[in-house]
Order: sequence, then structure tokens, then C-alpha cells
Amino acid sequence: MKSEIEELKGMVRELAEKKKSNVDAETSESSGGFKEGVRVQILDWIESEDVVVGEGEFRSAEPKYKIVRIPIGPNAVAIVV
Repeated sequence: MKSEIEELKGMVRELAEKKKSNVDAETSESSGGFKEGVRVQILDWIESEDVVVGEGEFRSAEPKYKIVRIPIGPNAVAIVV
């Protein structure tokens, strides 16, 4: 009985590790390769040239990331200015 319990514990640990690694991979893919805390430049999107209008710190590109309890959604990033 003890050996079966230990075997089940091992299986649960393996599954938890797999799930964690999958979540980490999804997060890094959705973040476009950026890590939290990276300094970024904010560009004017109307100008044809790259005109820097501000600087900030990258937070997340995860669609479920929330700002004031509202998810940012797809095709958006969260930046602290």
C-alpha cells in the first residue's frame, strides 16, 4: 500500500512539473520573447519614421493579464510608463 501511494505521489509530481513547464513555454511565446522588467521604447504610430514618444517597462503580453480587473486581450501588451 505504501509503495502504491509513493508511486502515485511521483506521478502527481511529474504531471505538475509538465503542467508548469507548459505554462512557462506558453507565457514566453505569448510575450514575444520579452521578459518582465525589460525597458522598452514607445513609438508614435502615426509617424512614418520611428519617433520615440516615451519609455517604459514591459510587464506582459499575456491576453489574460489584467489592468484594473480588465484583461488586456490579444494583440496588446502591458507597459509601466
